[in-house]
Amino acid sequence: MHHSWYAVDVGEARGEPVLPVRFYRTDGGNEPVEEGHPLAKFVIGPDVALRLAREQIVVAGEHQLLAPTLMGSQLLALLFRAVHDSEMDRRIADGHLDFVRGLRVRLLGDRVLQRVAWTMAERLGWSDTIDAEYVALVHLQADAPVTLDARLASAAASLVAVEPYATLATA
Repeated sequence: MHHSWYAVDVGEARGEPVLPVRFYRTDGGNEPVEEGHPLAKFVIGPDVALRLAREQIVVAGEHQLLAPTLMGSQLLALLFRAVHDSEMDRRIADGHLDFVRGLRVRLLGDRVLQRVAWTMAERLGWSDTIDAEYVALVHLQADAPVTLDARLASAAASLVAVEPYATLATA
């Protein structure tokens, strides 16, 4: 089954509107704060991880990246498929994997995450919990997800604040 987190550069590549940046308090408050207040923790999927690698983007030092443990396998599968389909050379794929490993993404997954993912998938009307693990992780431990998938961003925005890809890059 093809999941939305496998889509690479979908929203921006199609010229679809990018969601506005919304900053939220990191001390537990739910009220937005002034523009320019940095968020500390972002949940990313393989789409964003691969784009960071392709563009060799240095993530701003005040940001911590998180992902469900399944993201590593999703990224590996995405890169394997690209090599298998002759869309990418194996050396480039290995370089992308090394780059993503260097990002020090904190991979998380436990019973609580799975339980919350189940609830999120039900709430959003999804047929599985793959994407819901990302939304659940934001709900439990992060400030916002960063995704290139417009459908996922739209659905997640009903539950959590969503940030654009550009938020991760340093100036």
